[in-house]
Amino acid sequence: MAELADAWPAGRQRCIDLLCSHIRRDGTGPGGLDGADPSEGARTALAMLAERLRDTGAGSWSAYDLNLAGARIPGTTFSGARFAGGRVDLRGATFTQDHVGFANARFDGGLVDFTGAVFAGGHVDFTGAVFDGGCVDFTAATFGGATVDFSLAVVSAGSLDFTGADLANGKLVFYGIHCLGGGLEFTRARLTGAYVLFVGALIAGGCIDFRGAQLSKGSIEFAGSHLTDGRIDFTTTGFHGGTVDLSGLTLTTTAVQFTTAAVQFADGNLPTGVSLPAGAPVAGGPSVARRGGRMIQ
Repeated sequence: MAELADAWPAGRQRCIDLLCSHIRRDGTGPGGLDGADPSEGARTALAMLAERLRDTGAGSWSAYDLNLAGARIPGTTFSGARFAGGRVDLRGATFTQDHVGFANARFDGGLVDFTGAVFAGGHVDFTGAVFDGGCVDFTAATFGGATVDFSLAVVSAGSLDFTGADLANGKLVFYGIHCLGGGLEFTRARLTGAYVLFVGALIAGGCIDFRGAQLSKGSIEFAGSHLTDGRIDFTTTGFHGGTVDLSGLTLTTTAVQFTTAAVQFADGNLPTGVSLPAGAPVAGGPSVARRGGRMIQ
């Protein structure tokens, strides 16, 4: 089927639809029961998709729609793939293996939709990926003990959306990420025993938005990171024993303001467990310093 799609541009989307349908059906066991292991045929079909998403010539499938909603997807790698304008539908998909690879992938538009997807542990690899438009949507996705790695990624437009996602006892890693525009959305996410690590990050535009997120026991850390523009927003975030460490954040904006500017907390109050860059001034008030995670005037 993939070979027919290559040779028949006018019917390529139809062929891709049939190939994706085979992959979706493969996740259903005898009698329609979910949970069957993906067959060798499904693995081969996924490898064909990944290969053609890497193609940068006339034969590329980067701008076509891929419907893999509800599929059971083994440890297929989409490393180096390009997503440019189509819709990749992975809603409710289950990633069943230890490694899901999108390293060095490029997202130039369209929508890659992981809404409600389940990542059953292991390593979800977006290292070196470039996000230059469109949206990669993890709304209500579940990461059960997984490490999701965006190290050295570049976000210059579009968004990474973790709204309502559930990360329990796992890690979201943003080592060396460059946020130059667009946004990272964690609104209403549930972070339970989880670690969100911005280490060596450059935030030079856009917004990192934790509004309404619930942090329990885990940690959000900005170590060795630089905020030169844009905003980090914690208004309405719920703190239930977790910590937010901003002490390693270097600011080249004029102030840390908790209501309208660079780093925001509801009503200007600094919750217990939150530490700030040394000497960061509060809007309309004196400088603050960290002592036991509390604001000391």
